[in-house]
Amino acid sequence: MPVDLSTGSIPPIYRNLFEMINLHGIDKLTLAVFVPLFESNTLTQTILNQIWTAVIKTNSISSRNDFYKCLALMALVQQGKNVDEKLLDNYVNRELPIPTLDALNELEDRLIRILRSDQGKTTLCFRYGDLCSLDTIQVNVAPEKKGVIIRHFEYEVTSMHYKNKVSRRYNDFVALHELLSLKYPFRIIPQLPPKKTVNVDKEFIEERRRSLKRYLQILCRHPTICEIEIIKFFLTFQGTSCGDNMKATFKNTLDEFSCEPPTSSSSIDRIERHEEDSTGIRMFRISETHISFLYQQFSQIRTYLKNINERNFKTADEYLAIEKSLQLISTDSTRI
Repeated sequence: MPVDLSTGSIPPIYRNLFEMINLHGIDKLTLAVFVPLFESNTLTQTILNQIWTAVIKTNSISSRNDFYKCLALMALVQQGKNVDEKLLDNYVNRELPIPTLDALNELEDRLIRILRSDQGKTTLCFRYGDLCSLDTIQVNVAPEKKGVIIRHFEYEVTSMHYKNKVSRRYNDFVALHELLSLKYPFRIIPQLPPKKTVNVDKEFIEERRRSLKRYLQILCRHPTICEIEIIKFFLTFQGTSCGDNMKATFKNTLDEFSCEPPTSSSSIDRIERHEEDSTGIRMFRISETHISFLYQQFSQIRTYLKNINERNFKTADEYLAIEKSLQLISTDSTRI
């Protein structure tokens, strides 16, 4: 008969750990996640594999009780005992042993990193702090205008990730925006601040500086966009005419769902790449169909609500007519 540990005295660490993991999906706690999550000097990969085999009969932990069993066995192993599920029979209706583990916040950080690497790009698994740590951008207006005939402002862009500072004109930002719009036609790319050539005052320059900083900060903290070569080029290229050089370098860039042009790579590489592209296109088609379905449903709901609203107005008019009739009746003093 399976041992039920939920009837005993449950230490807070058990509940806190379960709630933390369940927040990210307890079904995601597979063996590939379980071992690196709890691995330590006293809990080796071999021991954790033995604990998993002794308790879990499926691909992932499916219940709170199974998770508690794993924690209890960890504690018993740290006390010098062998991995044996029968040891848990002694803890029915008793306080469960407490394993020595890392702090809860450290375990959660580790879990997020494991899930992120395990699930790839299909699941975000980023918290706000993680996104902020990707990069920090500073944009300042250069002290003096540049140019001989036509004077223009330049912006000093600093990236903490690349530990680099570059000078960029507004047109360089425009070139970056155009390339990103071509590469990511189905993503929401933030808008650039408007261009202005006359009546450029200090307030406009400061507002544009803040807008350009916000624009770059959003891009550089996007977990996918921040890693592409276009962004790296923009933040690190030290030559002149960054925009023109960037367009020349990435002129053959395809959007993220397009197949790459044929190269001299092996046929196996081409097949694998084609399979990846096909998967991406298939996912896009599924999303496209679902979005179309949602649009149709919301359109119908809008029509229904509009009809209800019109009927309500008509009903209100009829109630108003009834009110007027009642007022006429109440003021009628004719003797019958």
